[in-house]
Amino acid sequence: MPDLITKIKHYEELLKEILEISEKYLGVMSVKLLVERVLWDVSQEYKEITFLRYDENGVSTDALVKALEDTPDFPIDEMFKKFFTRYVEILAKLVGKEPAEKYWNVFQKKFELLFNTKIMHITMEVIKLFESLFEMYGGVFEKQKL
Repeated sequence: MPDLITKIKHYEELLKEILEISEKYLGVMSVKLLVERVLWDVSQEYKEITFLRYDENGVSTDALVKALEDTPDFPIDEMFKKFFTRYVEILAKLVGKEPAEKYWNVFQKKFELLFNTKIMHITMEVIKLFESLFEMYGGVFEKQKL
């Protein structure tokens, strides 16, 4: 069970970073609406995602941890990959190629700071996912070696 809790907390850290960057470019209210839309979309397949909280106090996975404490085999990675995928799909369509490229570059630099932590493997997966989705929806991005 600690493994699931650890993974959820790592995803919470990733979300904090992503949402912080998004708020700089889009504003708090726009990001809140975007997250609500993504939560609704993902909840069609994973109802547990509705336990994720994002409000004026930031992101919290406490209710999600509590809801899943008796389900150690829950596909948490798949649920969060779907969340990130949908988030990026909508974001790239909203902001267009140029702003999406700027967002991506800032996002990538922020995550370079996390590479020496325990969430490195998850971070790398999310960065690869973001990169492929931004290329698909926001144009081709300059590749940077991480």
